Amino acid sequence: MLSSGQDMRAIARNEVDILERVIGFRPGSFLPEGDVWDRMEAFRKYSEAELEVIYCRLGVSCLPWLVNGLLESAENPNNRPLWIWINVYWLLLCRIDGSAPQYMYRFMHSGHPLTKNLARRAAEIMCSSIERHGVELPSDAETGWPKGWPYQALDNMVGAGVFLLSLVSLSPPESRHTIIDSRIKSILLPAYLSYSRHEEPSMAQGFDNILALLESRMPAVIYDNYCLKGNGRTNCKRRGCSAKYEDGPWFQCSRCMTVAYCSKKHQTEDWDDPECPHKAVCYRTSW
Repeated sequence: MLSSGQDMRAIARNEVDILERVIGFRPGSFLPEGDVWDRMEAFRKYSEAELEVIYCRLGVSCLPWLVNGLLESAENPNNRPLWIWINVYWLLLCRIDGSAPQYMYRFMHSGHPLTKNLARRAAEIMCSSIERHGVELPSDAETGWPKGWPYQALDNMVGAGVFLLSLVSLSPPESRHTIIDSRIKSILLPAYLSYSRHEEPSMAQGFDNILALLESRMPAVIYDNYCLKGNGRTNCKRRGCSAKYEDGPWFQCSRCMTVAYCSKKHQTEDWDDPECPHKAVCYRTSW
């Protein structure tokens, strides 16, 4: 009988294999968006822990390919309004960043050439979407989507903005202030100010952080928080342990380099943890 970690990896392997077949990975090809969206809907059946395992595997397998696809899709006339995600490259990267931030962190700090201008290009792609489609929320009748769609549109806008904030945070500190230039600010800031009028309480912090980024008043601690969620060195990964990284000595997983522990004992125990085994999300990266 499979342990929970093996079972979760099997789920991830199956789902990522399906996604890879759907996507096709053909250079220059367009993603079959409908099929990818259908797979995203199917993911609703999974728990947060299972989604983390799936997106960890997807990130390790496909991050450079997805980033390259996003960058090459900048002028694609089929790109959508920002409030329904620009395209599936954007959607999948946002999901990886949200559910598997440790691998987005690893990629952004890997020295891979695609990371150099990723945050700036992402901001420009957001601007292009707004220039093409505007920012007005459509009614349910106009979209044909289920009642309550405007709430989902707001959630998508926050998700897109938080993804940009994450990319800026993961960029070299000396370049962060140059990413959001005056043109980008002149397009994105009015859009987010417009949407913030409709904000839900659950989205307030997200809107506040995005507006702070666009208004060049982001505290360094917020950037640091976005980095810390993925660097694996904030505190001992072992469930229930409160040891902090600065307490030392520290033992980092040499395989994935995304987590660290206050002792070898905790590292060994965490590998087969019954609720969140590290072996379910531990991968070597090729970048």
